[in-house]
Amino acid sequence: MSGKIDAIAFNNKIAEYGNYLQNEQRVIISGKVSKREGEEHPSLIVENVKTVDNSNIFSIRLKEDLKYEELFLLKNILCEHNGSDPVTFKLKEYDDEVKILTSSMFWVESSNELVNQLNKQFGDNIEIEVRSLDTIDKPEEIAV
Repeated sequence: MSGKIDAIAFNNKIAEYGNYLQNEQRVIISGKVSKREGEEHPSLIVENVKTVDNSNIFSIRLKEDLKYEELFLLKNILCEHNGSDPVTFKLKEYDDEVKILTSSMFWVESSNELVNQLNKQFGDNIEIEVRSLDTIDKPEEIAV
């Protein structure tokens, strides 16, 4: 997803992440969306800030429909590898592919161990792609 949104950082967050909050600095900001009555656009209340340097996007392409039990297992594996790398799911919808960004509670610390565990559990039903945010030139369209 790309675009602009106002981010609101309270004093404690500015003290914690102020070094990252500089003009033209590429960062990942997670937080809560706030839209007050009468405001035209929503804003983001900052909870966490991470630089793009050394960050990855962890993408999981679902090739087949997963059973409820498999989705539950997938959720648990992602939670076991909790980290700050965003996780996206790529789903087939008719002749197109839809990308969905997960909640930050399912973000992971990308590792070979995680990739191997997912491949072992789900085999040919999924495809994993880990990309560095440093190498992404153009923003992707991601459904949220």
